[in-house]
Amino acid sequence: MKPMQMLGLVFIILSLVGCTVLPSPRPASFPHTVSVQVDTSGAIAWLDFCQALHQGQPWDEAAVRQMVASPPYQVLIAHHSRMDSKVTSEALVKLLLALRDDRPWSSPSERLNRVYTAYSSACGQFTTLRTKLELLQGTLPLGKAVARVQETLPPQARMEATVYLLADGRSTGYVVGKCIVLDLLQISNSTEIEATLAHELHHIGASSLLPAPCPDTCLRAALEILTDLVQEGAVTYWVDNRRLSATQADYVQVEAFLRDVLSERLGAEEIASWRQGLVQGAYGPLYRVGNEMIAALVSAHGKDWVQTHLGDPVGLFRAWQAKRKTGSVLSQEVLALLEQAEALRICPDWFPEIH
Repeated sequence: MKPMQMLGLVFIILSLVGCTVLPSPRPASFPHTVSVQVDTSGAIAWLDFCQALHQGQPWDEAAVRQMVASPPYQVLIAHHSRMDSKVTSEALVKLLLALRDDRPWSSPSERLNRVYTAYSSACGQFTTLRTKLELLQGTLPLGKAVARVQETLPPQARMEATVYLLADGRSTGYVVGKCIVLDLLQISNSTEIEATLAHELHHIGASSLLPAPCPDTCLRAALEILTDLVQEGAVTYWVDNRRLSATQADYVQVEAFLRDVLSERLGAEEIASWRQGLVQGAYGPLYRVGNEMIAALVSAHGKDWVQTHLGDPVGLFRAWQAKRKTGSVLSQEVLALLEQAEALRICPDWFPEIH
């Protein structure tokens, strides 16, 4: 087994003012702080696992646990467990041991079943995938992805991230904290990587504008969904250049979650299940509603105003509700519950006055 800490490639971009890494100078009006490094150790470890299996030298359980405990795969677990609490380190270890031993395996978790199916299919192609990884390393369009995001964030945004290339098998790309994951098994070329990187870097930059996480479980879940509405709406609208249409059912689904979680009617399992339903598919209900929200706010207030307030999802949600021509009783319930939460002063930084 090759060293787990080996980095196949590291790019570091610091203080982009005057930096020649980007293909063209960045406008002086966008002095973002950018620091991005790329870590391929997760992909390399998984390919080593598959190669050892193919050569009749399967890893022992301790080696499998070492890979699962590594930073890249802990990020993978953190992401999927947000949607499904059955995704744990132990569950992933059991999945890999079943793959190692060529045993049938299934889980109550749809996500883990998807990962197992993808791993089973891809593991035998480790030589092709290793070549693919080497090609991607040589063509990773970090500079282009950063440039694509520059005009979609206010100047104080910070794009500071570690990009992990690894075997996921379920999600093409996502963000956890200051980490971005790109799935070696699904991303096929530099154009797709550029689009995915730009999308996820926007999330990193927009998240840098937010207050510290709220400690109250239910209020935090509601604030996270409001944040997702703003961020997914903004990134699909500006970076992906999509114009999505939300149905009435989409609005009901999003607003029902906000109402129920703010009313403290949902437990942790139910919150995870709701969240999964809101983001299911390429552009789920949360994306469609968020995209329409950003489009409406840009039309009413202008691009610069919306970008200035990306760190205030509650304020943007309220401003949007104030401009909606057709409101609903459900929306008013959500606004009233937010006012109650604000009055309790549990997380005051999330309720600034918007101008």
